Amino acid sequence: MSLKQTIENEYKNALKSKDKNKISTYRLILSSIKDLDIVNRSGPNKKETDDEDIKKLLKKMVKQRYGKSYGRTKKNSCR
Repeated sequence: MSLKQTIENEYKNALKSKDKNKISTYRLILSSIKDLDIVNRSGPNKKETDDEDIKKLLKKMVKQRYGKSYGRTKKNSCR
């Protein structure tokens, strides 16, 4: 099962459980994946979106939300 299918299944489970937080998170992720699909298909190097592309996208999304300090401890963080 690909990463995209796993995310879609988790989204369906969130819909069934009516967890609004998870629903909005998975919607955001799925819409970004669809945007990535469009970019990959319309560019000069047409290719399918694979799990590695999705992992890069998710890392980028985490960095956008938490900034450069994501993953740092207080001891190692910049001021």
